This record gives sequence, C-alpha cells and structure tokens, in this order.
Amino acid sequence: MSGTAPIRLRARGYDPSLDVESLVGDISTLGSDINTLLGFGSDADPRFLTRISFSSSEAFAIDDLAIGLADVMPGVPEPASWAMFIAGFGLTGAAMRRRRTSRETLTSAG
Repeated sequence: MSGTAPIRLRARGYDPSLDVESLVGDISTLGSDINTLLGFGSDADPRFLTRISFSSSEAFAIDDLAIGLADVMPGVPEPASWAMFIAGFGLTGAAMRRRRTSRETLTSAG
C-alpha cells in the first residue's frame, strides 16, 4: 500500500469457539509510506477473515492484494468424483450417438 496520509486496515474474523465475529486486528501505517506490507495470521496460526476495511483521509493505492495462504496447492478430486465425471461423459456420448442414429433412421425412412 502506498499513500501520503496514514492508512488504516481493520480486519474482523469469525471465532468458532464463541460463534461471533470479532476484531482480529487494527493496523495503521505512518503515512508517506511506499510499498508497506500488512498482514494477519500465518501458516501456523491462520485467521478466518470475514470482513476487512481500508480507510484514509487521502487517496491511497493498493497493489498486489493477496488473500489466502501462500503455496497452497489445489485439491485433487476424490475417486468417487472421477467416477461421476467418467460416467457423465459416457452418458453424454451415448445420448449424442443415439440422437444421431435416430435422425439417420428418420431421414432414410422418409
């Protein structure tokens, strides 16, 4: 973040033990900062943010906003999901083949 005036970042997160949304952090830059990095949580202590707000008395810029954990690989579908994918493609192909065969029968009969 970059700006000539102080920039305030407030983050709220869900606390499952209390079943409420609470203030996770309230951070402010000093102003006249260039490329300031602000963050909450870590890999060891992740935070479940539900709402964040940025405010300043003057215009500011946010570059490269990243939300989430770094270096997290996407999940791989379970075997049951793969089976459903294959069955769905097979049924779609069978329906298309049957449709083409029924059209050919209608055109040759007429």
